[in-house]
Amino acid sequence: MHKESLFELIRKEEVILWAGAGFSMYAGFPSGNKLVEFIYDSLTPSEKKIIQPNLSLSDLTEEYGRIKKSRNPLIRLLKQRIEQHVPLSTKYHDLITTIPHFKTIITTNYDSLFEDSFGTQAQVILSNRDIPYLENNKVHIFKVHGDFRELDRIIISKSDYTNFFNKEKDSLYWTVVTERVSTKNVLFLGYNLEDSNITSLFDKIYDNLEQHTKEAFLVAPNLPQHKVNDLVRKGIHYIDSTAEELIDELIFSLKETILGDLDKKYVSPETFRKFLDLNGLISKIKSSGDGFELESLEGKQGFYEGKMDLKLNNNNSFFQNFNQFIQGNRNLEFTISKDNIINTKITLQGLKHPSSDDIVKIHIKKRPSLDEPIDIVFKNGDEFSNIPLKIFPGKECVILSELHKALFEFILNPTEAPKIKISFNFSDNIEFSKTKDGIEVYKLLHNLSKGEIFSVFLNDGTKYTHNLPYLDQYYDLSKQNLNYFESLKTIETFYSIRFTNIVVTEESFLSLNKVSNIINKKWQTINRNIDLRIDLSSLNNEQKEAILELENQEREVFYPGENYEYIELHNHTLNIGKPIFIITDPYIENLERIKSKQDSMAIIKSRDNQLKVVYSLDKE
Repeated sequence: MHKESLFELIRKEEVILWAGAGFSMYAGFPSGNKLVEFIYDSLTPSEKKIIQPNLSLSDLTEEYGRIKKSRNPLIRLLKQRIEQHVPLSTKYHDLITTIPHFKTIITTNYDSLFEDSFGTQAQVILSNRDIPYLENNKVHIFKVHGDFRELDRIIISKSDYTNFFNKEKDSLYWTVVTERVSTKNVLFLGYNLEDSNITSLFDKIYDNLEQHTKEAFLVAPNLPQHKVNDLVRKGIHYIDSTAEELIDELIFSLKETILGDLDKKYVSPETFRKFLDLNGLISKIKSSGDGFELESLEGKQGFYEGKMDLKLNNNNSFFQNFNQFIQGNRNLEFTISKDNIINTKITLQGLKHPSSDDIVKIHIKKRPSLDEPIDIVFKNGDEFSNIPLKIFPGKECVILSELHKALFEFILNPTEAPKIKISFNFSDNIEFSKTKDGIEVYKLLHNLSKGEIFSVFLNDGTKYTHNLPYLDQYYDLSKQNLNYFESLKTIETFYSIRFTNIVVTEESFLSLNKVSNIINKKWQTINRNIDLRIDLSSLNNEQKEAILELENQEREVFYPGENYEYIELHNHTLNIGKPIFIITDPYIENLERIKSKQDSMAIIKSRDNQLKVVYSLDKE
């Protein structure tokens, strides 16, 4: 119960850490009792006769200084045992650095494990003169018993404690420490409260705060009941655990809750970002109402490791389909509906996703074993560079290449070893960004469909040579569409334009063919009744004779249109010029009436009812 309460307070950034000698023991540093043994063993036989062996650390060090007539030998002895010791491990001090929820650390230890693990991310505070230079963006480490950088400030003997309480308890340094303790909850690690001076230190601080203290928690394994009762009287919650076990559990708890704590307003955006950063994730956060919400996550290496634990219903047909998908059939995606889900847990870089319990459905996509661009060179000389390729291995190996949104799919299905059946599918129901993209797609398809031998080159220089059987279902399609886009390129060049967002339709085919014929100066034949009327009275004698001789000569009648014409093609309006009409196999319908001077208007028609049209291509 106390542990859950502690973890929630830490998640809210409302806890400071107070560490004692027991928290450095895993690194090979001595506990208080071991330090007593070490100091006592250093005494000479004659000195041991004077000093009792079972004294507390503060009493022993007091007697040690008295008998040596100086505290310097004691300090040198401490430096030898502590400062010169090479840590067996720094694992748990390093783990503390991954918990940015701790902004303040108070320690009675002389070792430098905390500052060594934090490096430049922390600031050590030893005395009053350090207080004005506190940096808010760093973790503050208060070494209340000093360390070996300032030997005269080390507190270890009984007289050191007495001097402290008489002279230092009201100093700026201890005012700041008391302020931290009074405004935050305290987690004690590495203490068993056997040292009377440590107990006295706690009592003094808490006596000064009176009823204004927040909650405090002490973590130690297997404390006897009378000591637990003593903690309760002091208002300190006891948690039966080693410090190392608690830190492991705390980090697990933070990873389980951190992605939801931002929405709950438990954690600040700065701490949230830093915790995710320390776990290999880059987070983007945006303001939302009076708080913040997570907008996106990215892996610091460009990707992040994800894991999903699933408990599914025992549905035979579902499991049969799911197993087929897992074992490698050609399907690359699979959807698990909510009906088949009992519970889920999703983690990103080990951090639990807060929506794990609210999954509506799960959509799974296979990850390719190979995902890199390739070069394809055909025996006829056609070459294609940087073609994206993905290979999905399995019973039916699927090879995908998506070129300008067109999908080339190869399915390799083993029949009898070493024979392999190859299936090929192509999907082109797409919009091309540029004309050249369409040319590249359909030229590649055309070469594949007509069985051209080709070589595939991977990035590492590996070469594979192969060819497909003739694919009649794609040959005509590729030839037709390749001609279309090559003609479109010709039109672009002629009109100095660029087509974009190209969708091929039946209407665009007709428009393109018409413009291509005009550019290539090809006439178009129109089947329709023609009735060209010419006023002979407006012509001179030579022109009249030429008209009247139409039936006696093989000739065609040309007459120009008056207006410019335009064609719409892929969001461009193209000016194709003025039409010139050509009547083939002409005759004069009212020739006899003209000869008898009954008509002055010649009516010219075509015996085959055909009219040719060409365009001048002159511009306005």
